[in-house]
Amino acid sequence: MNKSIVIKLLLMVMIVFVSHTTGIAQDIETKMTQRLTITDVNWNKVLNDGDTVTIFSYKQKNGIHSFGVYSDDYVGEFDMKTIPFSIDQNQLKKLPKNSKKKLAYYTEKACSKAREKALSGKYTLNSPDQLLSKDQGAYVSRLDPITIIGYRAEQSLSTRYYYYYAVLTEGGAGVCYNYDMDKIVMNNVPLPFLPSIDDPQVKAAFVRHKQILKERYEAAAVARQAEQRRLAEEKAAQRKALEEQRMENLKLMNPAYIEVKGWNMDSAGGIAVNITFTNCDRFHSIKYVYFQGYFFNAVGDKCRNSVNGSTIWKYTGVGPINPFPSKPGQYGKSYIINYCFDDPLFYAKTAHSFRLSSVTIEYTNGKKKVLTGDELDVRVDYED
Repeated sequence: MNKSIVIKLLLMVMIVFVSHTTGIAQDIETKMTQRLTITDVNWNKVLNDGDTVTIFSYKQKNGIHSFGVYSDDYVGEFDMKTIPFSIDQNQLKKLPKNSKKKLAYYTEKACSKAREKALSGKYTLNSPDQLLSKDQGAYVSRLDPITIIGYRAEQSLSTRYYYYYAVLTEGGAGVCYNYDMDKIVMNNVPLPFLPSIDDPQVKAAFVRHKQILKERYEAAAVARQAEQRRLAEEKAAQRKALEEQRMENLKLMNPAYIEVKGWNMDSAGGIAVNITFTNCDRFHSIKYVYFQGYFFNAVGDKCRNSVNGSTIWKYTGVGPINPFPSKPGQYGKSYIINYCFDDPLFYAKTAHSFRLSSVTIEYTNGKKKVLTGDELDVRVDYED
């Protein structure tokens, strides 16, 4: 081949290469030098100071700068008097004035990025307004947290627009919508670039999300059950500890612990008294318990029985009452007996309070133990 022809071919290749690379170099990657909100058809794009953007076209007319800008999942053209990028005007002049091919290229790229981000749950925000449910589980109230993964706008025969959103919420997944009269601008959610609400991957995301929620609810239910078991075991342990402490305290009350649960008066002045008696002796059973006491009026004087004039109230409690157990639960509760002396033998309408004066314990072996004074007082509780 002629040497001159070879040189010409090499020069042509170089020219093509240089022109090709120059075409690629014409796109300028730069950073924003101010915060900028770009209002588009269905959304607002907020570019913050320091965000990286690609400028692929530029023109200037009458002091107005027109830019073609791509920023990851955004592509569009806007006009400004200022230059909001960290480049000078001389660099911008190297850009093509009209770049439909680049606009188409970056639009496709933005759509791809937006789709990828949507399906990975990137577009999460609080709903600016109420969205109506198109299916089960997709109703959204104002300020509810939602993740948008799909979108579609439709026009009816009446020229009314319907805006559909495929959303994931804290409680479910589905499609919701609103009308043109209350159209919602989703900041930084590139609605026109998102996959359709009918896209198979969108529907698959619904299924995955619902499964995640199901597993989360099941895990929460298991955790609740475990916590309920833990609390039940904790309460059981507390009850056991309290019972053991109660038993230890009762041992110190030997030979008996007495609770006067209260008393009440009928219309004739007859008085019934309720007493719980605990045998705190570990070795002896009780046959009878003889109670004596006094009723006092409001000024502290003893009341007299209007039947016989006596001031003494007395009753006999019949056993048997088993010995105090050596460990909790032994013998059931047979070492405790509840006496309800409700067949009145003492009548006094002025009765205001009641106190035991003596308790005599008769054991099944015939021995007796009499409790009076301080020895009785430390062993009696009154529920006045």
